[in-house]
Amino acid sequence: MAGKPAGPSGIDWPIWWMTFLSLTGYNIAVGISPALIALFLLCWSLYFLAWPARNLDRLLRAPLPFALPLLALASTLWSQAAAITLRNAIELLLVTGIGVLIARAQRLRSFLSAFMCMMLVSVLIGAATGKRAVLGIHGDMALIGIFGSKNNFALMISMMMLSAAAVLADPLQPRPLRLLGLFSLVIGPPLLVMAKSLGAMVTLFLALGCLGFFTLAGRLSRRLRPALYVLATLLALAMVVTFLMLQDAGVLEMLLRSAGKDTSLTGRTFLWSRADGLIPLHPLLGVGYQAFWVQESVEAEGLWRASDIIARFGFHFHNLYYETAIELGYVGVAVLAVTLAAVAAAALIAVFRRPCPEHAFLVSATAIFLSRAYVELDFLTPFSMGSLLLPVFWSYGAQAVAETRRLGRRPSWQATLCPGGPPVPSPAR
Repeated sequence: MAGKPAGPSGIDWPIWWMTFLSLTGYNIAVGISPALIALFLLCWSLYFLAWPARNLDRLLRAPLPFALPLLALASTLWSQAAAITLRNAIELLLVTGIGVLIARAQRLRSFLSAFMCMMLVSVLIGAATGKRAVLGIHGDMALIGIFGSKNNFALMISMMMLSAAAVLADPLQPRPLRLLGLFSLVIGPPLLVMAKSLGAMVTLFLALGCLGFFTLAGRLSRRLRPALYVLATLLALAMVVTFLMLQDAGVLEMLLRSAGKDTSLTGRTFLWSRADGLIPLHPLLGVGYQAFWVQESVEAEGLWRASDIIARFGFHFHNLYYETAIELGYVGVAVLAVTLAAVAAAALIAVFRRPCPEHAFLVSATAIFLSRAYVELDFLTPFSMGSLLLPVFWSYGAQAVAETRRLGRRPSWQATLCPGGPPVPSPAR
């Protein structure tokens, strides 16, 4: 199954199909059936058992992504709900390990096209359900599909379009996959409008611009790239200044209200103020991983009641750093910050050393997830897409940095290295 990639695309098709099918089950399980997670776990457990020594070595060579899951597991010792913490920490460890294996099993080009096809199927299934939800102060209806909220559905559409743009920009991707990429880019915009997520639209626009910028940089000679980078820096500074001016002028508040939002971001500022008061109660190590939002907890029950959460389940502080500080304390926030910084740094180093659509995708997708950290919990929840992609992105970024350092900066953005790193060794090695 893990033999040498065949053909000019460098795609190992058995691994590609396993990645596509297992990730599809993983992604749609939230809205279809949790049993689909078993397909994901089974596929990659069998892959690990097929070559245990080699795969164990791969896991041991990737310590950074395991730092947060191991801290979560250790928090069982001081958790307010030890059984819940233990179960969720083990799940997070499994997802992290499988993420590393996925990235080590195939080139980035192979993963990227499989990921795009998985996102396309997930978005189509979500749209086909036609499920909508009331949002905002105007009572508008937004398409949420099977993903529970408009923001999560918009994230799926954004990742579908971003990966599709990267596949379409790579001439070494198989033609049928590039056509699917074109199809994804055509259906994405109207679905994104139906999801009515203003933040997703803005971040996707910037991410696509970033991907296009680095793809263009890869096509230019090395002498022209510095001028392009200087121009992009000036443009970014101009955008930041414009944003600050609009904020001071009250334009952003007006845009929020026109989109059906209030300045409290639908009650999130209240949650953040409560988190500010709760963090000092357990500042260093928190209350335990996933141990705050449990029934019979006085603070959780009060916040559920205040937010009209009748189910008393599945809520959070809508901020990655606040939630981490509550559950794992300042130590957890520090570990998370180091991990995210390492992922972003590896992606940036890779794309500057060898700009190409694949490396540009790593940078752009990482930027999308980091921008969501202010209002979502993508990297902290077991069996979420963010929890899986964090070790995947780190692994590909680290591989790319190591290979560009070893092989030097050869010209040609179409070099074999750029589309995904070194060839996957055969089991016989």
